[in-house]
Amino acid sequence: MFCGKCGATLPEQSNFCGKCGIQFERVAQPLDVSQQRTTVQNVNQMHRSTEINTNKLLLTGETADIKSKIVAIVYLLILDIAAIVVGCWALFEFLPSIPRHARDFAPIFQVGGIIAIIGGIFGIGYTIYVAYLGMTERKTKIYVYDDVVKGTVMVGSFGHLQEFNLPYKDIKNVDVVKKTAVVIHTQYEKYICAAKNSHEIRDKIMELVHRERAGV
Repeated sequence: MFCGKCGATLPEQSNFCGKCGIQFERVAQPLDVSQQRTTVQNVNQMHRSTEINTNKLLLTGETADIKSKIVAIVYLLILDIAAIVVGCWALFEFLPSIPRHARDFAPIFQVGGIIAIIGGIFGIGYTIYVAYLGMTERKTKIYVYDDVVKGTVMVGSFGHLQEFNLPYKDIKNVDVVKKTAVVIHTQYEKYICAAKNSHEIRDKIMELVHRERAGV
């Protein structure tokens, strides 16, 4: 190479002229296609590595115990059926056998029998509804990450299953229901998920919510 000022012959890639002392400004050479691809791949790997590091699983909801719920449902069904049987017995067996001098109390037994039958029928319907919710809760899952809460939860009063992904800034509050379910409240919706470690999950979510609000 040659000096542009004095014309002296210089070694290649020289930074200054050894004769006149002028410094050379070097223009960055554009990367060829292979170098550009390598750079893009390195950047993408860095982004994926960052996502993996920030999306860290902290806690998982444990499946709620179903045995106690089955026992409670069977117990409720027995009570409901017993109420219907007693109501029918009062209306169709006991009332016709009441002596005439005691017929003044017949309306009381009649109303009681009707209430028992209606209550038993509604009780069976409610027990079936509770059993359905219990089976739906078994399918719910919840995963607490350091940046979001993910999983499959029961939405609304009729147990509709829905996958969700909630950042902590959208969570208003978290409750525990009957020690076996977590209820996450947002501005417009609530998400219900069964878990034996519901208190632990609630405390961890609220800790991360407060951290998000504090900007930590």
